[in-house]
Amino acid sequence: MDSGNLIFSDDDDDDQSVTSHWESFQNPTTDTFLPGMNIDEFPSLTSWKRDGDPGQGQFTFKQDQAESNYIISEKQERGYWRSSWIGSSPDDTPNDIVSLLSNWSNIGNYSYERLVMNYTGELQYYRSSGVDQGNWSSIWRKPDDKYCSIYNFCGNFGSCNINNSPIVCKCLPGFHPTNPWNWNSRDFSDGCTRNSTSLDKSDMSLSLKMMQVSKPELSLDSIGNETYCRKKCLTNSQCRTYSYGYLDLIQKNYDSFFLACNIWISDLSDLQDRGAHKRS
Repeated sequence: MDSGNLIFSDDDDDDQSVTSHWESFQNPTTDTFLPGMNIDEFPSLTSWKRDGDPGQGQFTFKQDQAESNYIISEKQERGYWRSSWIGSSPDDTPNDIVSLLSNWSNIGNYSYERLVMNYTGELQYYRSSGVDQGNWSSIWRKPDDKYCSIYNFCGNFGSCNINNSPIVCKCLPGFHPTNPWNWNSRDFSDGCTRNSTSLDKSDMSLSLKMMQVSKPELSLDSIGNETYCRKKCLTNSQCRTYSYGYLDLIQKNYDSFFLACNIWISDLSDLQDRGAHKRS
């Protein structure tokens, strides 16, 4: 088909009907996503083994329904990259790509577009004008660097700032590297450990701004003010931190804004410092 869908069918000359027995869009084993496919109908895109070798590679791309995001995993399901949870950084995954991957993607919007899970671990979005179908332009890719774009690159309680390259990781205030030897060797995967466990939550005073963090376990949208949100955290023995403010939710083709209290009860992971300046 012009869409790229390979269909095996029988033509019935008597009633002029066509019976489809198999379609590649419904049974994809590929590294490429095309308009008309539905990511809900298959588990993942799988990268090639290497350039020119279409054998099964080490990277997969799929939608995580529970977490409301998209993820790239290495073999053994190790996290490699994931899009921001809805309400965190909506520009992380452009609307064109969200539309392409959604149930309501329309072949007529951009007939000449494709999403590729590359053997290098990059998810790449291409578009062609359609006039010259061999001229594909790379519009977007993730991860777009080998540091902060990699999922939880600095480990739990470690924050990543690409502007501080090559030493992109640092521990949150009050924490130290769990494995100083690896940390000094620029292997930050073990993350950070709290300096002391004797602190009372009532003494909590650390305020972090311009931070991106993994999806919270609890989200309450009927909280009256930040003081009450803070109280909800302090009275929860498992609470690690909280945030309170307006969230910009971009979901499908509509926007909505509301005040929400978000609470994290697990160790903070995938922290990114969005500040523009290097530390002194």
